[in-house]
Amino acid sequence: MINFLVNSGIGDISWLFSKLDEFSKEKEIEFLIAKDENKRSKPFVEMHPRIKFKKYSLADNCYVINNTIPFNTDLHSLEENKIHILSMNKWLETKNHMKDWFPDQPTNYYYDLNFSECGIKRAEQLLKEGNDRPKIGIYGSTYSTLRYWGFWDEKRWLIFIQKIREIYPDAIFYIIGAKFDIEMKDRLADILMYNNIDYVRVIGEDLDTALYVIKNLDYFFSFPSGLGIVANVLRTPCMMFMPGHLELMKYMFTEECDKKSGFFLNPLFIREHEAFRIWKDLGKKHCDARLRNT
Repeated sequence: MINFLVNSGIGDISWLFSKLDEFSKEKEIEFLIAKDENKRSKPFVEMHPRIKFKKYSLADNCYVINNTIPFNTDLHSLEENKIHILSMNKWLETKNHMKDWFPDQPTNYYYDLNFSECGIKRAEQLLKEGNDRPKIGIYGSTYSTLRYWGFWDEKRWLIFIQKIREIYPDAIFYIIGAKFDIEMKDRLADILMYNNIDYVRVIGEDLDTALYVIKNLDYFFSFPSGLGIVANVLRTPCMMFMPGHLELMKYMFTEECDKKSGFFLNPLFIREHEAFRIWKDLGKKHCDARLRNT
C-alpha cells in the first residue's frame, strides 16, 4: 500500500487521478486528504475504481503544495506504508504540462469514474426536465470567491445566458453548485426566473449526481473549479474561465487536441460579449455535435 497526502480540491485530485490511474493498477493506493472544510473530496476519491480514501489530515493545502515529492520521482521506488506528499499545483502554475509530471507514467486524461445507482437515478430525474432541449450547465463562483477573484455576478451571467439563448432559444440551464455555493446560485436562479428563462437547480446534490448531470449536458460554462476540470474528463465540452494569477496554468492539464479543436476553452476572466464571441467561434460546434447525437 502506498499512501499519498494530497490537496483537497476536486480539480487537484483529478490531476492526480490522471497520472496515477495506470500506476493504481500495479499498486494499492490510498489518499490522505488535506483539510477540507466542505468535505467534498472524500466522495470524489471514492468514485475512482481503485484509489482509496484513507482519512482527512490535519495538514493544510499549502503544506502539501510546498512539500511534494519531486516531479521526476520513480513511483516504483516509493516506500510502502509510508506517507508521501503529492501535489501537482506548482508544476501546472509554472506552465508545465501534466503529461511531463512523473514523465515515466502515462497520462490518462479521461480516466473512469464510478457512479452510484442512486446518483444516476437522481441525475436522470434532473436531466428529464430538459427533455430534448439543449442542456447548458452554469457553475458560477461563490460570493466569497467573487469578492477576492472578481469575475461575473448573477447580473453578468444573465447577460451571457441571454446571448446563448439567441442561439438556442429553447435551451434549459442547469445551475450547478454545492451547498456552500447556495447564495450565488439562489440569486442566479432568481434572476433567471424573473426573466422567464427555464432552469434546473443542481445545488447541494451528491457529487456523483452533479457529475453525472455534467456528463450529460450539451455544454458547460464554469468558473475555475474542479467541476470544470472533471467536465473534460467526462468528455463534456466546456469553457472554464481563469483568473489572471493562474494564466500560466491555462491548458496545462488537458490534451492538446482538446485545446486545438476548441472542445475545452480556457480563457482568462473576460467580458460577457467577448466570451460569447470565443464560444461561438470555437465552442458552439461541439455543443451542436452533442445535440445532433441526442
